[in-house]
Amino acid sequence: TANQAPVVSFSDKKVLILDDMPDMRTTMRNQVQSLGVSNVSLASNVKEALNQIQQKNFDIVLCDYYLGEATDGQQFLEYLRTNNAISRATLFIMITAETGFNSVITAAECMPDDYLLKPFTGETLKLRLERLLERKARLAAIDKLQDKGAWPEIIKACDEIIACKDKYIVDAMRIKGNALLMLHQTDAAISFYQNALKMRDMPWAKLGLARALK
Repeated sequence: TANQAPVVSFSDKKVLILDDMPDMRTTMRNQVQSLGVSNVSLASNVKEALNQIQQKNFDIVLCDYYLGEATDGQQFLEYLRTNNAISRATLFIMITAETGFNSVITAAECMPDDYLLKPFTGETLKLRLERLLERKARLAAIDKLQDKGAWPEIIKACDEIIACKDKYIVDAMRIKGNALLMLHQTDAAISFYQNALKMRDMPWAKLGLARALK
């Protein structure tokens, strides 16, 4: 049936692991390879990671937040997004050892796709990746439009997901809010975020509202 989750295959995925700790890189590489991924690249710092990203398109980036250097994982992601170094289709997962982790994120479009708390098992990683890749598949058309900066079309596509109360409604709302800001439709953005916050307290909506009210 159409509602069945597609079986996610990892064998064709290209994965980049960025961590400054050699043992952590090895552990993660083994976990990723046990999912059937043969194409795994490792980087111990931002410079190495950037070189790899310039050479190939990765499907998944697993990035540690604390990289033991001037740049942390969040700043690295912001650099990639600002310079369009990775496409929206790339899954970016931030790894942290802190419970209740909350890094300072300046803009909703610079949020990672997910946070993963370490230590984690191979099974946790597998389930998380399956869920995230399924979400990416559902939002693939919107991701392509975001790469092009086609904001009016993005709003339309997001409205369709919101209207049918899809399980990715919150993702569609987050993307739509950002699109309204990019189009400088400030009043529409303010009321959109205020309504979103009436539903529930969502950090991205607070961020968006703060940007709209600037």
